[in-house]
Amino acid sequence: MSSNNFKQVFSFNVEYSPQYTVKKFISERTKLQVVQIFSKASPMVEGYFAVGTEITNDSGIPHTLEHLVFTGSKKYPYKSILDKGANLSMSSTNAWTATDQTVYTLSTAGWLGFKNVLPFYLDCLFNPTLTEEAFTTEVYHIDPETLQDKGVVYSEMEAIENQSWFINDLAYKRLTHPQGSGYRSETGGLTENLRSLTIEEIREYHAKNYHSGNVCLIITGNVPTDELLEIVSKFDDELPTVDNFKRSFIETDTNKFLQPRFDEPLVEKTVQFPELDVSQGELGFYWISCDYTDSLGDLLLTILLEYLTDGSLSVLTKKFVEIDHPLANDVGYQTEDFIKVVANVYFSGVPTKRLQELKTDVMKTLREHKVDLVRIKQVLENYKLSYLSKLERSGADVLSSSVITNFLYDKDFTGETLINGYKTLVDFDNAAKLTSEEWTDLLQKWFVKNAPNVILSEPSAELYESSKLEKEERLNERKANFTEEYKKELAQKIRLADEINNTPVPESLLKQFNINDPSSAIDFIQTTSVPAYEGKLNGPAANTEYIQKLVDLQSKSKLPFSIHLEQFDSHFVEINLMLSSEVIKDKSLLPLYLLFCDSFTMPMKNSEGEIISYEKTVSALKDDTLSYSIQRNVVSRFYPETIKFKVKCKAENYAKGVNWIKRAIYDAVYDEQRINVLLDNFLSSIIESHRSGYNMLICHIKDLSFTEKSMEKATNILSNEEYLSQIKDDIEDGKFAKNILPQLEKFRKYIIDGLREAHVLVLGDIQHIGVDNFYKVWEDNFAVENPLGKFPELPNDTDYFTPLRQNLGKKCFILTTPGSDSSFLAVKANCPIDYYHPDYPILKLLLGYLQATEGPFWTSIRGLGLAYGAWAYNYVDIKDLQFIVYRAADLIKSYEAAEKIMQDLAEGTVEFDDNLLTGAIAIFLKGLAESNSSFLNTGYGKYVRTVGLMKDPEFTQNIIHELVKVEKSDLQRCIKTYMLPLFKQATSSPFIACHPTKKDEFKEYMEKRGYEVEIRELQEDEEDDDDESCCSDSECESENDL
Repeated sequence: MSSNNFKQVFSFNVEYSPQYTVKKFISERTKLQVVQIFSKASPMVEGYFAVGTEITNDSGIPHTLEHLVFTGSKKYPYKSILDKGANLSMSSTNAWTATDQTVYTLSTAGWLGFKNVLPFYLDCLFNPTLTEEAFTTEVYHIDPETLQDKGVVYSEMEAIENQSWFINDLAYKRLTHPQGSGYRSETGGLTENLRSLTIEEIREYHAKNYHSGNVCLIITGNVPTDELLEIVSKFDDELPTVDNFKRSFIETDTNKFLQPRFDEPLVEKTVQFPELDVSQGELGFYWISCDYTDSLGDLLLTILLEYLTDGSLSVLTKKFVEIDHPLANDVGYQTEDFIKVVANVYFSGVPTKRLQELKTDVMKTLREHKVDLVRIKQVLENYKLSYLSKLERSGADVLSSSVITNFLYDKDFTGETLINGYKTLVDFDNAAKLTSEEWTDLLQKWFVKNAPNVILSEPSAELYESSKLEKEERLNERKANFTEEYKKELAQKIRLADEINNTPVPESLLKQFNINDPSSAIDFIQTTSVPAYEGKLNGPAANTEYIQKLVDLQSKSKLPFSIHLEQFDSHFVEINLMLSSEVIKDKSLLPLYLLFCDSFTMPMKNSEGEIISYEKTVSALKDDTLSYSIQRNVVSRFYPETIKFKVKCKAENYAKGVNWIKRAIYDAVYDEQRINVLLDNFLSSIIESHRSGYNMLICHIKDLSFTEKSMEKATNILSNEEYLSQIKDDIEDGKFAKNILPQLEKFRKYIIDGLREAHVLVLGDIQHIGVDNFYKVWEDNFAVENPLGKFPELPNDTDYFTPLRQNLGKKCFILTTPGSDSSFLAVKANCPIDYYHPDYPILKLLLGYLQATEGPFWTSIRGLGLAYGAWAYNYVDIKDLQFIVYRAADLIKSYEAAEKIMQDLAEGTVEFDDNLLTGAIAIFLKGLAESNSSFLNTGYGKYVRTVGLMKDPEFTQNIIHELVKVEKSDLQRCIKTYMLPLFKQATSSPFIACHPTKKDEFKEYMEKRGYEVEIRELQEDEEDDDDESCCSDSECESENDL
């Protein structure tokens, strides 16, 4: 090993997941810690640079500092140096701030790019410039024209400050942690404090806390240890030594405050959050429990929480959620690993008038409950298998999170708690030895004798109105008091900040980030594809004896439908049976999917025709599987008109997994009481879904874009709430057997009749599954008449478009969302190109260029504090091009800034930046590596590329050769052809979700641009009875859903 400042503290292999080796080093000079999690299981190299960030006020300094670290260092005083360099090195940067930590991340395709960026990143971390100009745009300023509050950090916090979950969390912190505790503060910052925060305060905090003794560098992936330590040691030589520092939380007053509350009275607080719909509140219980260093105790606590809250069989779900007249529509838990573990059990969708009743009944249930040993052993085993499965798919993420907590809270630097908790599975073995009495004693100890702090959250229409007035009063005061001269000073301050922030990075520095032949620097992982029928066998194991035996067996089998294997080493298997929604011939039945998708948890008939209760059915399912569901989409957002039955289990249980899919289809019993309970919870959850403005925007777009013949429309609550409510009424009127059951059976019959058109995707290791049974179990379970004998056609999303969606343009649609303070925009235009159109790679590169970190959208929109983010996407499958603004502080200026970017590039007023173009290609390569971050992800992606519109499993890698051929003139032409129409009234349709107070402003603006504006009120003023609803959160996951 090369000479360096670091000595090794420990090294161990994760015995149950041997691809991972964990090593820890510490600098003898500066006490800087480095933890390496070595693995070749992914092409990605990830860095997590953790800082303990204790603070005892709500100034938001830890969060603002997180943003400002990315704006340059004293050695490299250029705001865009880190992110532009990262782009060139197939890397991306990010960060998060939690109650006790700020963690900076570096995600790279391969080691070469990572080692390019690492020294620059460390210099920004330890020696940031922290300029007044960066503070102005990144943290807070007042817009001189509108007099509104702006800034990236400010907009981020303003968007969440009135959300119920944020108010609950702050109330819990105030109730549980006394003055002087670092756990009491809101590290993100309250907006009233951000308005008065100064850069001097931030500099002081950095000087005090960002020292080498309070930082741990965690690096995961295929990284040479000697080379890593050499780079870090060289940087360590430049750091000052640190002596006699106090560890955050461990050696401060915070430590003495956090103690369990044995034999003390329950403490509660009622808080309010602004909401016009006052029918539902929330309830949270918080218990301070065992020491972080007690790894077995931590596991036992987690298993008890799983037992109490997770799934249909859990104690609290059965008692309060899945019942007639439920007291909540959901219950869950989370733990915070502090010095001691804080356990939180939360209930959502609680009838406001029954909050106190639920609180009392929960505590009564906990007092009286005796733990069922069979059930909790099942929970323990399922949790262990899920943990092992996560390690297979994303082990570096799992282990790095544990290392961060260990860095913060272990009693010393030796990592004893980490080793004890993660080297072996001995804690699981010891947990399995507990008796029912011992489990019950633990439940009593931590959840009964140890008194909780309880937060009851009530919606308040009055608070909703007063929060609106507060903003209006602040704005009116500024209008009255700000002179024209002062406004000019504000404008000059922002112009100067923008000018300084955009100081070009010298070419000589950027060249240090370049990678020659970047695609060769990535070790892509590969699966082996064994398709059905005439599909092409390919992959590293294609010529092995066991794969050849499987191919031979396929030719002799009578396949009921297409069965495709993605082969890779794994102890688990994922089984997917998929059908087009076209098999449901009566399209009026499509909304019943929302009930049918619970078929796995219905009562079922056994082989003798006896009906087995849903409790016994689910218990048996959990014995045989890790997870089970009925979903839409083949994978991710692709092919939403697909109904998918999915089971994950141990490879040895493959046959059982297939049989469970068969039983969910054929044997589920649509029990009236069970349907009624699930319907109650579903309808109750609608109110909560209203509180996310972005999700509501997605739902509104889908409602307007798809016909009643589509699953997108059928599963959209904005479209089907009335239908589901009618089902509920029929059940209450005693018409289930007459009206509802026949429709569900008809839906099932369509599924069964359509099985000949099914296609199956299996992901796992045939050596563990067993070659001989791979096809046979499908033949045994599915006796399909007249098999199709070929791969079925996948549904074409565009077949379900409404006339409006087929011909976008001329109209703008605004949805008001009272539960969200932020504004969101999606501008959509038709884009007719397919994957093999010559412009496809050009458009792909152009979009990567526009939305690159420190690219045009970043610097002109996020960089000026106009919005938290802005992106553009092209979805070939739905012939779609769109521009998105997320959490806008100024939606109109964000829109106009994007339009100007397009015009300037199209006209040649602004030239394309060579480094950004190179970076866009590098980031495309990084995206490929991320989609190959695990064998499971690789398998799913390869399947979609094989059977979908690409028709080539290597499509995305082949297109790399096309990207490097793109000329600037090609990009300019594509901006004119495809991007500028997004900002023309005749060819685009803007969709906006905003607070009701902003609708008139946006309506007036869009009408001036020539759009005909339609407004839909998600909920009218308090006295209006029109309570519109939108789609469920389960159908709205990310900006990619638009």
